[in-house]
Amino acid sequence: MEMISEKVFKDLVATRASSLLELSHLLSRDTVFHRVLTRPLLSDLLSQSTQLEELLDAYSAQNNQRWFRFRAVTAAIKLFANVSYLLLHIKHVLPSYHLLPIEHDFVAATNRALAFTSDVLSAAAAGLWDQGSKLGLPLSQHEGRQSDYTEELPAGELPRDRARRKTESASTTVTQMATAFLNLAAQSDALHTAARTSPEEYATCFPDPISEERLRHLQNRFHSLQALYDTHVANTEVESIDVELPVLRGHISVVFHLIQTATEFAHYYERHISSETLGAGWQAMPLS
Repeated sequence: MEMISEKVFKDLVATRASSLLELSHLLSRDTVFHRVLTRPLLSDLLSQSTQLEELLDAYSAQNNQRWFRFRAVTAAIKLFANVSYLLLHIKHVLPSYHLLPIEHDFVAATNRALAFTSDVLSAAAAGLWDQGSKLGLPLSQHEGRQSDYTEELPAGELPRDRARRKTESASTTVTQMATAFLNLAAQSDALHTAARTSPEEYATCFPDPISEERLRHLQNRFHSLQALYDTHVANTEVESIDVELPVLRGHISVVFHLIQTATEFAHYYERHISSETLGAGWQAMPLS
């Protein structure tokens, strides 16, 4: 294939990366801000990093000695923005999930996970800015305002005044779902291995018993259960009579979202940490 000139490619990336670089400057420089992530900020980070990564991949930046570090840190921002968004979603909707009591403090654990992903995002943002400088990309000091990314959420909800649906299949569906949920919970037991493993030994969990492929399979199964509930049970007369059904739906949903985050982390490890294509170059990235 025809080779693109360095100048043409750099000008192209400069145009596409300008918004993400501005966001990265804001995130990496403001310690308080990166500790209080909002969904508007994360959605912008995810959108801009996705577009930039696709552009870089279209020109094989991951295989280019000059550009692969810039591409790697863009991928890190994309992944950790997505994971942070999922964790924020869990945090905001937990009251509506009506989860049964567990031994540990789930809210506190969610907040700790968010603090971790926030730190990684801040480091990745600093890394993107640093790599952009080394590549000679224009670095604008304009970075917007924190007020552009606030998320004011007044308490309360809209009245649930839609008519309930009548369906004869809801009861049968609930029985099938409960059985499937228990079976999937048993299949997910391997995930406890990571919980019992120290961070220094996480590498021993891959590819057995944990791998991106296995997690994606579980993720799809739980997503199917969630969709089954929303299609055949949600807003039905059966749901209004049995107060335990929303509890089942809440457990299915929170497990689904947690496996989504686990899948993203597994992908990050398998594709970006253990990959030989990054080698020593990745160690130079300020993401530790």
